[in-house]
Amino acid sequence: MGTSQLFESLKDNKACLLKDLKNSILETKPKKPFITSTLLEKASSELGLSIAEVQSLAQNLFEAGLITYIRTDAESLSVEFLDEAESFYAPIYKDLYLKREYKAGKQSQAEAHEAIRITHPHTTEDLESIVYNANITNQDASQLYQLIFERTIESQGKNAIYDKQDLLFKIKNEYFKCSVKGLKSAGFLAMFSKKELENDESNDDKDNKGKEQNAQFNLKIDDVLSLNDLVLATIKRNAPSAYKEADFVKLLENKGIGRPSTYASYLPTLVKREYISISQDKKHIITPTHKGKRVVEVFENAYQFIIDLTYTKQMEEVLDEIVENKSSYVDFISNLNSKCPKIEKLERNDDEIKPSSEGQITYIENILRDLQLNLSEEFENYKEDNRVAKAFLNRYSEVPNR
Repeated sequence: MGTSQLFESLKDNKACLLKDLKNSILETKPKKPFITSTLLEKASSELGLSIAEVQSLAQNLFEAGLITYIRTDAESLSVEFLDEAESFYAPIYKDLYLKREYKAGKQSQAEAHEAIRITHPHTTEDLESIVYNANITNQDASQLYQLIFERTIESQGKNAIYDKQDLLFKIKNEYFKCSVKGLKSAGFLAMFSKKELENDESNDDKDNKGKEQNAQFNLKIDDVLSLNDLVLATIKRNAPSAYKEADFVKLLENKGIGRPSTYASYLPTLVKREYISISQDKKHIITPTHKGKRVVEVFENAYQFIIDLTYTKQMEEVLDEIVENKSSYVDFISNLNSKCPKIEKLERNDDEIKPSSEGQITYIENILRDLQLNLSEEFENYKEDNRVAKAFLNRYSEVPNR
């Protein structure tokens, strides 16, 4: 029986039978303190800034002494700060505060650095004056500091607790299920009046987003409920959307590519080389250019391993091992050479005539003088055309003095 036929057979029913009911408790942990990737992602998405802008503003905050070092992948906070924060904030947030220690993370390279946090505890009311006294006048920088301030404190909050009910209904011979949840204890969400945790990874009930009210129905199994309406809804699955700058940082981290110090450098490089373009609105959507697509095609057809994400990740891991003296640089290069024996030097095909540099001109004039040469017609344009200068130097730079 098709969906439409099933709907027609059920729509005139005025009641449904509750066949199963399960009550449970859901807990949502606060987000961990910011690391470089999560700060770039969150700030770019929430403040509508480019990755480069976020990093620049964060650097200003760091130099002003307001936040800790911004290039880190460690999620840990120092014991000294945790103790200081607990003494300051626990009396303010009372039943909401919970001292939490976070590990640096298995893949962390930033052993000497903490997560990105505020340097000194202060109240929300003092936030503006703290920023002003540090000579931070840029509004975006102030908003970025507020993000870091709130995340620092929220990371030390209690879990948000929800009541959840999973219900199974029977209409005729067909079964339907639904889930509802309601906030029982706000925990860290109440610290800054957050209604709901955005993009909560622990929430596997995404199809019921927004159904947080009336989580505990006064029901029992085999209850018969009146059926007010039955609706056949069309669910559309959108095609994958284009990457935004904020998405790109998350992608790099998930694929194990790059380091906190390099995340912000990739996109400007790709834009400069005209491989991609980025929209100038607050969405910062990334679009590959024709040139960028052609470059990918060339490597896919000839040297696919170079653009393989797994290879890139493994290469970075090997480089780390070389630094730690656990692997040999020679072995690494030998392996790389074996993969690309046919790569040849690409000759520059540049029809644009460029003038020679002062160094080239001086060098040629010295050769002409020292070798007592008369400039032939072949090389008379050596000042105007650097290709002519190069040809002259290739011929005469190795000739011994007379």
